[in-house]
Amino acid sequence: GSITANGGGGIGSAGSGGGGAGGRIASNVGFGSITTSKTGGAGYQAGSAGTLSVPASSTITAPTASAKLNTLTSITGTAAAGSGSITLVEISIKRLSDNKLYNGTSFFDDTETFLSTTGTTAWSYAILDSKWTTNTNYLIRSRATDAGGVETPGAGTTFTFDSTAPTSVITAFCSVTGNNCTTAGTSASPQ
Repeated sequence: GSITANGGGGIGSAGSGGGGAGGRIASNVGFGSITTSKTGGAGYQAGSAGTLSVPASSTITAPTASAKLNTLTSITGTAAAGSGSITLVEISIKRLSDNKLYNGTSFFDDTETFLSTTGTTAWSYAILDSKWTTNTNYLIRSRATDAGGVETPGAGTTFTFDSTAPTSVITAFCSVTGNNCTTAGTSASPQ
């Protein structure tokens, strides 16, 4: 009898690697003797090289995390390219008291709106102090774009805007005839 096994050709279409070609095995089995022959296959042919695209990354540098600010007219940060160069950096700003998002004019939107910044590897976004509500927490997220695509925004940076000055009251009690004075006071901060 005879057994024959043939391997694959090892040639793939564009973009896929071919498998290693198997050999041809032929066995002839007869009474009293076994004859085996092996023939090598066509070999291995590699597929085309793939491309790995790495998206950019961005970081918010101001305001810093958990900052308490009484003025904020510029949001700043940096970005690094993963593939190619940075083409765009955007931010979103959410007022946490009602979860409204800033649309470039007011805190009105219910869905995240990304606003273009000025600059790429060092970027900034100008905003008026009058846009912030005092005694309120905010969340800022950033994302950068390069040849590798758009960054998925991270958790972001939260801060508190508080433009209300603290108050204090000082009361002094002094006796008319002596030098004994007692001072007492209270202070209050909106936060």
